[in-house]
Amino acid sequence: MHEETLDQAQPDRLTLIEEEARLVKQSVIRDRIRLGTETVEHVEALHAVLHEDEWQIERVPFGHVVEAAPSIRQEGDVTIIPVVKEVVEIRLVLVEEVRITKRSIERNVSEDVRLRSQSLTIEHLPVRDPSSN
Repeated sequence: MHEETLDQAQPDRLTLIEEEARLVKQSVIRDRIRLGTETVEHVEALHAVLHEDEWQIERVPFGHVVEAAPSIRQEGDVTIIPVVKEVVEIRLVLVEEVRITKRSIERNVSEDVRLRSQSLTIEHLPVRDPSSN
């Protein structure tokens, strides 16, 4: 408040009281809520195609005399590993070949798994009047 302020435009007027405005903010609770969660389990079947490889080993006997050990070779899906042994005369005899064949298998599988989900509940509560305490 200003007291005895002399107005320059009107020298005969004297301001005695002047009002001022002031803004006051106050927090007000408008709504109250309660939150809750609930977890629910359910069983769900999962399906998948699994791929696996099987190896078949076949031993093929030979009795051939060879000059040098044959190298490992591939014939289509078959890997051939020669097996040799030395004899007393120092001759190589092809005793057998080990043949390894790869076979791929696909099979469908199904497995039940337990899954959980969670939900949220919102409950609106009445606002308490602060003056009623």
